[in-house]
Amino acid sequence: MDSFIIYDLELLQKNGIHPGLDTILNTLHLFGNPQRSFQSVHIAGTNGKGSTCTFVAQMLIEAGYKTGLTLSPHIQSVRERIQINGTWISEEDFARLHQLLKQKVGLKKHTYFEWIILIMFLYFAERQVDIAILETGLGGRWDATNVVTPLVSAITTVAMDHEHYLGNTLEKILIEKMQIIKGGEVWTGIDNMHLLPVLKKHCQSCRAIFHQIDKNILHFVEELPLGLEGEHQKRNAALAVGIIHSLNSLGFAISSQAIAAGLQNAHIEGRLETVYNKPQIVVDGAHNEEGILSLVTFLKTNPYKFHAFFGCLSDRPLSHLAGLLLPHVLSLTLVYFETNRMYPLETLQKEAKRLSQELGADIKVLNLQEIYLKKWLESYSQSDHIIITGSLYLVAQFKQALKTINV
Repeated sequence: MDSFIIYDLELLQKNGIHPGLDTILNTLHLFGNPQRSFQSVHIAGTNGKGSTCTFVAQMLIEAGYKTGLTLSPHIQSVRERIQINGTWISEEDFARLHQLLKQKVGLKKHTYFEWIILIMFLYFAERQVDIAILETGLGGRWDATNVVTPLVSAITTVAMDHEHYLGNTLEKILIEKMQIIKGGEVWTGIDNMHLLPVLKKHCQSCRAIFHQIDKNILHFVEELPLGLEGEHQKRNAALAVGIIHSLNSLGFAISSQAIAAGLQNAHIEGRLETVYNKPQIVVDGAHNEEGILSLVTFLKTNPYKFHAFFGCLSDRPLSHLAGLLLPHVLSLTLVYFETNRMYPLETLQKEAKRLSQELGADIKVLNLQEIYLKKWLESYSQSDHIIITGSLYLVAQFKQALKTINV
């Protein structure tokens, strides 16, 4: 991607996060409200959003629909956040729409995430997609994607995450996320008996039809091969199948064959993804407690024991998450990687020493920026198993580093 676009995107990131939809709505109005030119499915939740979106999109693609998909964050390129039928927006189209927006509204008003969503809406409208599957970024109420009236909405799960923005209880977080619901059909993977009444009441207030995953859908999914690894993906797949059932009831035609093919052919980077063999290296963006617990389920049911490398952003409870992971791995190393939201290296070193003493384990620290990756790989035997987990920013940087060596 051209250096001037990279520079502009870095400037946008400095604008931070600004709750509110007025700015993006005003800009969309200047361009004739492209977000109204296609149907949509809108998915929010703490974990599982990207996987559920990917399952839904792939089933629609298999059924022959021209399907837009937006995901965040990205692993390789910002362009992977904007896809049609599994193909990223081209560098040329991204640059053209970036320049169009820049000329019309400038860079000062919008956040980085808003900017990407604006490009996505313009691109999907230009290409006349039949339907777009939209993953929220942060929350729901003030999320830049929350400018559509979707045919189907979904809330995957609710767990403690981003409390500074969303609230310090599960109910408060749910209330923020469920603001994407504006009628239509609604599906959820939530099974918390205290939260379900809150969600149901909101659905009643906006005349939305409420559905939740049941045993029949789960049994159906368990009989089919899934393209995404992990026990937790069965619930994401079940939720996606429920969404497809609602779309069929609204006039779409997604056959059982397309559903099965979509579930099997779905792929998303950084979710229990094997990126290297001999030694086996798996990457997984388990960046909060719910994600770590899903990863632990994978580790407990796997016949091999893994060496774990864990890195998270400074707004995450490092000690708690590391402590959940440690009993299920051969070794644990805390990873320092490049981002301005990372724990300082000195903090990681102190934390590793403290945890080692407290938990009776030899926890080390790895600076990803300073290692020679090829030599690091050669320090393990070909029969070893390694998992790189935590922040998707870490996963992205590790995968980029792999590209620099002969794999």
